[in-house]
Amino acid sequence: MKEKLAHLPEIKFRFHSIPFKANVLLQTHNLGFGYDDDDLLIDSFSFSAAPGDRIAVIGRNGRGKSTLLKLLVGTLQPTSGKIVRYPELQIGYFGADSKDDLNEHRTVLEELVTLPGIKEQEARNVCGSLLFTGDAVKKKISQLSGGEKSRVCLGKVILFSSHILVLDEPTNHLDMESCQALIDSLNRYTGTVILVTHDEDLITRVANRLVVFDSGEVRLKNYNYATFLEKDGWSGEDSSEFKSLKPASENKQQYLDKKERVQQLRANQKQQRTVEKSIETLTLKHQSLAIDLQAACEQKQVESIKELGMKSKAMADEIDACYEQLEQLLVEAERLADETT
Repeated sequence: MKEKLAHLPEIKFRFHSIPFKANVLLQTHNLGFGYDDDDLLIDSFSFSAAPGDRIAVIGRNGRGKSTLLKLLVGTLQPTSGKIVRYPELQIGYFGADSKDDLNEHRTVLEELVTLPGIKEQEARNVCGSLLFTGDAVKKKISQLSGGEKSRVCLGKVILFSSHILVLDEPTNHLDMESCQALIDSLNRYTGTVILVTHDEDLITRVANRLVVFDSGEVRLKNYNYATFLEKDGWSGEDSSEFKSLKPASENKQQYLDKKERVQQLRANQKQQRTVEKSIETLTLKHQSLAIDLQAACEQKQVESIKELGMKSKAMADEIDACYEQLEQLLVEAERLADETT
């Protein structure tokens, strides 16, 4: 069980922004797109993204949310209208298709080092923050799971300094603690954020504007998610996907409860190490006393035998008490570990 509790890894994010002095990073004018001319996913949609915007693109799957992000970054071209981007705009993009750009023959470390201006130590630091430690940085991209490949793609975004982050379902493959770490990092990021997500906690805590795909329409809302639910809400057709999600406040409370248990577990582990060190120190002293006691017995030093015997018994009792405390800590640690998973 010690091996199970020895380390509780956490993914860490730190996105790097570039100062932006203009008023608008990008704009769409009467944007239209459809894979079929008779069935447009996006029709006559106009909006602009300004410095500091946090825009969540929300709605049911298959409505065109990811398509909009690909249009914004230039992976797809509109069938009508236009997109105007600031000439020197630097975009950090993460999406399901990001994995297609990975070189299957490279290692994790090699894939990150190939980014312009990135030194090996910088790449190693990011590898560590994304839980690629030790020999894991030498794994070939072809050997990685889907979740691991997503983490490599996120690593490339972290290493890339940007004016704007465009993220498509960034919380996929992340556990609750990692989702919260991502939210905290996005809130620290000083650039602009546009993201697609079904995570209501992420939407609530990050977004200050919304692009809503609902009932076959794309609507811009210049307010946050709580206001959207109060003023507009979902149509009956599109509400089911979000009704299944827990309220953001409940998500947050679950996270805080779990975070507290993780902190308690770490404090427990620290106590275990302290007690184990005490046992080690006391055992060495007890062994030394045993040697002295044996010598006193051989020399028939009655007073020394009595004194050393009392000390030896007291120290043995102290060691037993430490083992009892350690056993209690291990039981408590096992309970906390079960509640944390």
